[in-house]
Amino acid sequence: MSTFALKLIRVPSIYVEGLQKAANEDILNLEFETSYVLHSTFIYGHARWPPLPLGETEHFVDEARLFYGSVQPAVFNGSRTWSEEVHDLMEKCLVKIVPVMKALAETAPSLAEFNNA
Repeated sequence: MSTFALKLIRVPSIYVEGLQKAANEDILNLEFETSYVLHSTFIYGHARWPPLPLGETEHFVDEARLFYGSVQPAVFNGSRTWSEEVHDLMEKCLVKIVPVMKALAETAPSLAEFNNA
């Protein structure tokens, strides 16, 4: 896993309100985002088990917490300010979806099995 990816999964969810601003803060790779993904604002909703406590805002490193992926709601037509209501809703949704992501990950084939299929 890249250093960039490791950095992102060790913080609470990230709310990107503008690509250039996020690139300047070293949160994303602007060239990749504008060439391949095409969204203009989005949320990196980090799915961890056990979930982070609701309202956690500080950088949170805990080796016992496993990262299962990222839920990424996005906007494709301009910048957006993510309200506190959206922050609260996203965190509540993550608490509900993480057990599903965890269960799927635990039943998925190993990388070796996948490559040999």
